[in-house]
Amino acid sequence: MKKKKGQAAMEYLMTYAWAILVIILVLAIIIYLRIFEIGSKIPERCDFGSGLLCTSAKVTPTSLLLKLKSGFNRPISICNLVCDNSKTPGAIDLGGADGACTSALASLDVGEEKLVGPVTSGCSDSSGTIVPVGMRYQGKLFLTYYLAGDSGNPRVIPGLMEAVVQPS
Repeated sequence: MKKKKGQAAMEYLMTYAWAILVIILVLAIIIYLRIFEIGSKIPERCDFGSGLLCTSAKVTPTSLLLKLKSGFNRPISICNLVCDNSKTPGAIDLGGADGACTSALASLDVGEEKLVGPVTSGCSDSSGTIVPVGMRYQGKLFLTYYLAGDSGNPRVIPGLMEAVVQPS
């Protein structure tokens, strides 16, 4: 009796089709459960370079809260935090809304660590749009402050921040 070559080929293809189907289903489940989503596992961080140490950051669409430690040799009064990728240090309005220091957000003594904020504005992307909940803000952060004994316009420290925007 002759063996049918067509049947053997079909059985071969069907066996591999089932295996491929199982692999596709497993990959779909992994993607759905976000097991390999790296973005949510990267911790929040902010960095101002020397002078200020940022130990934690929390961003919502309407506020910004940082935990800062002073490395200055004099006490400082923090006026404002600006989280906006569309601005540059030269574009910060020191005499107006960005830098106005009618009442300080926080005062830090030498070596003191404290929560600063919340500032009632979210983080904006390069087009000026507030970054929505669940998305990652990665960009510029500006802090305006006075050192003890300063007068006139406040000083600006540019920094960088990465954080996932949390619900309010």
